[in-house]
Amino acid sequence: MIAAVGAVGVWVVVRLGRSPRFRQLIGASERVRATSDKRFFWFGEQTIARVNAARELAAKRHYAMAGDIIRWIDSDGTFELYPYTFDDGDSKTTHILLRVVAADLQLPPFSISTRTFLSARGITFDDEFSARYYVESSDEARVRTLLTPAVRQTIISSNTWRVDSDASGLLFTDLEHTNVEGFERFVDESMQVVRTVIEQMIQAPPFR
Repeated sequence: MIAAVGAVGVWVVVRLGRSPRFRQLIGASERVRATSDKRFFWFGEQTIARVNAARELAAKRHYAMAGDIIRWIDSDGTFELYPYTFDDGDSKTTHILLRVVAADLQLPPFSISTRTFLSARGITFDDEFSARYYVESSDEARVRTLLTPAVRQTIISSNTWRVDSDASGLLFTDLEHTNVEGFERFVDESMQVVRTVIEQMIQAPPFR
């Protein structure tokens, strides 16, 4: 009887796990894509794969790399790509962070993260964006001016998992990548968000 109940439980979890809506509710990222990423790693193998992929990215794009940090500069700002491991005492989770240094933009403070069933209401908009993302800020008026329909759509299209802003720039957070394709997608899509944000900051009177 117990075995039967357990089997049913596993079946339910597997079935739910295939549902994009369920993955969104628990905070999963839609970055699980059809790439060559492995789904299982032996102990330590995932770290090696991630480091090798980061080195390949740096070499392929001629970015500077020192230790675990990849740096480059272009017309949109200064970029730093690096891993960060969160340790809550019970488990460790490694994410990939992309820091965009752009203090001259004077961005309003905000945090945009994939919405889960635990998320509060936050700042909402009358479209798909609010169903997918939780937004919080101490300066709601400026954030609403910044997050135009075009900016919101770019964030959705780029599959952004989390992005935070402070006076010095933007910080994008994503799941750990173990191949160069995953790194490239994260970098390119995040940079597209950056460009769209910059365009809006230039156009919006309250920011000038």
